[in-house]
Amino acid sequence: MIPIFQKKNITKVITFFCFLFLIFCFVSDVYAAPGCGNYPGTYSFTNDDLESDPDDWTVDETGGTINVIASEGSHNKIIEFNDTTTLYTIMEQPITATISGTIEFWVRAKQTNHGFSIRLSDGGGSINYLNVALDHHSDFKYFDGIVKDLPIPTSYSADSWIHIRLDFNCTEGVYEIFINGVSKGNCSFYGTPIEMDHFRFSSQSLSTGVNYIDAIGYSWDPNYDIGDNLIEVCPSTIPGYSSLTIICIILSVVTIGVYLRKKVKF
Repeated sequence: MIPIFQKKNITKVITFFCFLFLIFCFVSDVYAAPGCGNYPGTYSFTNDDLESDPDDWTVDETGGTINVIASEGSHNKIIEFNDTTTLYTIMEQPITATISGTIEFWVRAKQTNHGFSIRLSDGGGSINYLNVALDHHSDFKYFDGIVKDLPIPTSYSADSWIHIRLDFNCTEGVYEIFINGVSKGNCSFYGTPIEMDHFRFSSQSLSTGVNYIDAIGYSWDPNYDIGDNLIEVCPSTIPGYSSLTIICIILSVVTIGVYLRKKVKF
């Protein structure tokens, strides 16, 4: 008989493979196969109802609709801005008053001829803010009293997810823009914000079009680390450990118990 299949070795072999299977079960409980489309964030919209307004945000749908939708491209449970007129659609919320920090998120445009703005301000209606935009000529712009190209001019393409990170410091009077992980330089604020306490996404009023947002992360959120939204994370749909993992644990404990009882030495 082949040595590995001898009676005295069978328990060792079973224990070894149970141990490997147990590791696999624990890992699969946290990470599923690539392609689940879930990107974590302070707001990732994973638990929001489809075709509803996003939880914890105020929306103005004068120019169209803002809804949680199932998917677009490689991202699931996202926000869609569908501008059907040349008026504004706005999604905004107050944030923790912050002198310096980071906001990052994903954005996607269905076209390159429809403007979409991101504004972080010292007060919702304040004239002290940072403003970055995807303009209607396929370029990124910022506004400090005058509409300008980014310090490193950058364009965007339709139907492509873009990661944007904004590092701001009100004391120094500047913010740095990163697009897909690459710094595009430091930009000046419009006005002189003391601390940022309001965040807003809005369409521009020159045309109709569709834009998407996903996985918004705030550096002051204790449950979020900057960079978390760069990687898909696919949690188990079963709270706690999955039934597969529980079965693995039981089988492993029983097998190890049998092994110890027989006092088989490796």
